[in-house]
Amino acid sequence: MLKVILDKKKAASLGFTQGDVGQAISNALRGTRVGSVTLAGEQRDIFVRSQAADEPSPSDIGNLELPVSQLQQQNAQKKASDKLADKQKALTDGAATYSRRRYE
Repeated sequence: MLKVILDKKKAASLGFTQGDVGQAISNALRGTRVGSVTLAGEQRDIFVRSQAADEPSPSDIGNLELPVSQLQQQNAQKKASDKLADKQKALTDGAATYSRRRYE
């Protein structure tokens, strides 16, 4: 039996719910159902796993990479937007200083 102790505050600060983390672990253990196929008249599910055929170790589970959360994406967009605004302001301020010097 595998027991996972989740740092809920850290997960939430990164934009992940307990369900997101649980789903990632489930996918690592079972795989993700991507479809089905009929073989000899019997329908079978097709799963894709991110790990080798062996069962993932607790270390493998601890090192799982989760997809980017919506919160992380929003934070990255805000950071990029703020950086761009700072550059635009610096260019505008620099141009104003240049204009004042030119006419002094």
